[in-house]
Amino acid sequence: MKVPRLRHQRESRGLTQQDLAVAAGVSRRSVAGWELGAGIRPNSARKVAEALAVDITDLMDPTLDPREQPIRANFEDGMILEFKSIAEYWRITEALREHAQAVEAGEYSRLRHMEIMADVDSFLRAYDHIGDTAEAEQLHRIYLDLLERLRAASGLLAHRLAEGEAEEERRRSGLQKIAS
Repeated sequence: MKVPRLRHQRESRGLTQQDLAVAAGVSRRSVAGWELGAGIRPNSARKVAEALAVDITDLMDPTLDPREQPIRANFEDGMILEFKSIAEYWRITEALREHAQAVEAGEYSRLRHMEIMADVDSFLRAYDHIGDTAEAEQLHRIYLDLLERLRAASGLLAHRLAEGEAEEERRRSGLQKIAS
């Protein structure tokens, strides 16, 4: 995640990068990097936001589409988990649809398949934790869409794999006949 408003928030409180680093329990070099656009881990963003007495979203770009903002799940024990955005999860469903079309066209890519399945797995793990967020209804629609697309893709993939196994068996049979 990026925190483009970090510098503004820090300077508006009269803090140096070193002051903020000490208060947040991070290095001054990290603060400098984040202010220059480096990504920040959610746990570090939480520490920095607490040190500045602001919400994490106050450190992000206010013009960013809300669907692009990470989803946050707050728990009673104070733990905060942050997940991909609604828009990113919709992109995963679209990638899955495109992958299913490629498989149907005979253009199966094992690497692409593994990437998409990792994204789907990431969503399903996140879905277990974000039922009580404001985005829960949208996430449930994504979940249903993903299930439908997974069923379609797995059916196509199973069909393509069966065809490949049959072709391999025919090839082996041909080789055995030639050898005899």
